[in-house]
Amino acid sequence: MSMANATEANRKKELSDHEVQKIMDYLGELYRQAALRVDLTDHDKPQSAVSGRYLDDRSFIYTIDRSLRDCSKETQLVIRKQYLEVNEKNWYLQFFTQGSFRKILMNAVREFLRIMDLL
Repeated sequence: MSMANATEANRKKELSDHEVQKIMDYLGELYRQAALRVDLTDHDKPQSAVSGRYLDDRSFIYTIDRSLRDCSKETQLVIRKQYLEVNEKNWYLQFFTQGSFRKILMNAVREFLRIMDLL
């Protein structure tokens, strides 16, 4: 099997819910850290003193936010509240039943990661 075919075969391998969840947890943590650094820099430093990291953070935040806008409204709500914002543990009970949330969550994560071209 050629290297290109092997890469394509690995890419098409379906990730488990646990693996997908780990990817999304990591992206959410990176997003929150980047947003905090951008907020602190915007507040503390003149624009002329911004670093390359600041520009990288802004680019990362834009990429996540822009990708999220291409998702369904339900996915936007779930991804933002579950991963990108700090919310109470059971925030979803305002919108979904506990029994249906796991399926809704996994569908939202997979939709978002496909739009990000990570699945």
